[in-house]
Amino acid sequence: MYVADASAQLDGLMRRKPFYNWWQQILIGGMCSSAICTVSFGGSFVDALMAYPLGALLVGLQQLSSYHVLYANIFEFVANTAR
Repeated sequence: MYVADASAQLDGLMRRKPFYNWWQQILIGGMCSSAICTVSFGGSFVDALMAYPLGALLVGLQQLSSYHVLYANIFEFVANTAR
């Protein structure tokens, strides 16, 4: 595939309407966070309960950062330094 063709396909993909609604993405992010907590890190049920709202919050903040360019830069900085 040529770079120009790949770039055109990526532009189309980025401009396309999301498959899931914003609230569905937040719920799925929380579920994925809980699942990863238990499966990959051996977390308990209580850990999964705590990972759900934190994962949902992270997805919500990522969605907000896509609407505000200034907040996107601050969010990326804070998310990388918080690790």
